Amino acid sequence: MKQLLKRHAFKSAIKSISINSNNPVFKPPNIIEFILKYYPDKERILRKKLSELKIKFIFNQFRQNLDSRLGDQFETICNRHFYSQFQFLGNVSYDWRVYDSVLSGKLYVNKFPYTQPSIDLKKITDKITTCESFDNRKIFG
Repeated sequence: MKQLLKRHAFKSAIKSISINSNNPVFKPPNIIEFILKYYPDKERILRKKLSELKIKFIFNQFRQNLDSRLGDQFETICNRHFYSQFQFLGNVSYDWRVYDSVLSGKLYVNKFPYTQPSIDLKKITDKITTCESFDNRKIFG
């Protein structure tokens, strides 16, 4: 997002935000809203560039006491406020043995294939490969 805003002549808009505001830290949604409001000539370019972004994300070390719908809710919020396409791929559950596997240099999924984090990773991998093969069929089909 920051790289996108640094290009396409948005630098002047960002500078004017920092000059006209007493808040030195700007988050992307604030910058996007500011550009859409005060620079309508750049709005079309910004919306087009943002809509081309396809961001996939995973929640790592997910604790069972959290709401399992959190990722879907986060996806909805990001899609609404960032004008981009976000896709939640899944949660990878927390397991202290992952840390031990990393330290010992052993692959966790090989050592503990039937644990929840391994199952989570398999589901996410299946989701990614299914999406990619679908995208390839669209492109090459």
